[in-house]
Amino acid sequence: MPGTDPQEYRTSYTGAFTQELQAVLDQARADLGSSYAVAVDVNGYLPAHHSDLSLPPTGDPRVDLPRSRHQRIYFTLDTERRRVRKTESFLLQTYMRDTGEIMNDLSLPIHLQGRHWGALVMGTRRNASSRREPEDGPQIGGYEHTRVRLGGFRGLDGSRS
Repeated sequence: MPGTDPQEYRTSYTGAFTQELQAVLDQARADLGSSYAVAVDVNGYLPAHHSDLSLPPTGDPRVDLPRSRHQRIYFTLDTERRRVRKTESFLLQTYMRDTGEIMNDLSLPIHLQGRHWGALVMGTRRNASSRREPEDGPQIGGYEHTRVRLGGFRGLDGSRS
């Protein structure tokens, strides 16, 4: 989108992706007690962020960097490239975010119809305490073991999982 700083982009699927998944991603973040839980494609494109971080750009980069994080490409850092290119299992990394925060970043690959699409990426601030009590597992190394079910996804063929 011209004139945005940081630069924002739109694709043919941005609107539908946001409409279908933003509420699911908001709920996943709440369930996990994390700073973010988002889907990023293999090129680092993040079509939808959480509702409170998808505010319209103001034109002031200092305001837009932390509050208008949707429709951007996160592919500058090695950390950002590794998390969307990993095709097996999971990847846990610690890095400094563009906002200056130190984050623990967990990414899980997303495959659609047998093709690697990108990753589900969840982040917590380093040394952050859990925002809720563990429901289904012990504390392991200071991190809560949690099972999260992300339902309601619509497949490319229109079916729901």
